[in-house]
Amino acid sequence: MLLRRQFNLRNSAACVAVLLACACAPAASASAAFATWTAASGSTASGTLDGVSFTITGLDNAGLTTADLSGGYFSANPGSSSQQALTYAEESNYTVTFATPIAVLYVYQDYWRPEDLADYDFSQAISIASGDSNTTVVGGTDLDATNYNNFINGVVELTNVTSFTVTQNFSDVSYQNLDFAGTAGVATPEPGSLAVVTLGVAALLLRRRLAGDRKRQ
Repeated sequence: MLLRRQFNLRNSAACVAVLLACACAPAASASAAFATWTAASGSTASGTLDGVSFTITGLDNAGLTTADLSGGYFSANPGSSSQQALTYAEESNYTVTFATPIAVLYVYQDYWRPEDLADYDFSQAISIASGDSNTTVVGGTDLDATNYNNFINGVVELTNVTSFTVTQNFSDVSYQNLDFAGTAGVATPEPGSLAVVTLGVAALLLRRRLAGDRKRQ
């Protein structure tokens, strides 16, 4: 009976750990707000995202355009067929700064260039949310092209963002488009996760208590 109880407790602890990881992962909004771009010229651009102002520096030949973000590449959070967006030369190495944190940020790649198996290095962790079938994430932060004959179209996701930088490994003045969607605030555990944490702590304390009782016997 004691061995069975110990086995069950060990399995319970493992389950709690898995549930904690799932419960504490930030959840993306089902309909994240798109950026409102207010200016873009030369090396800078600015706008607001879900009420939070942002600036971009380090751009080359920045301007405003429209992009079709309604297709399957952007299914994680689709936009319109004429979504306001930023256009700039692909040789840009730029920094994006938000006035307050963004809990979940979608970064849209529209006709990003794949030449020389391009390497777009983000300064914090990213994950592919949709599209980007001709890319792979290397080291958790680099979006690398895997086919130099196809444009990069898709969405990558970042969480708890205040500022990040994107650098690349080539020099080309061809243009590509960028857009944002996201939710302001800080990603926190989902409401039910507090109960999961409580159960997990209780299970671990019970396991420790039973282990102590066996030593005293």
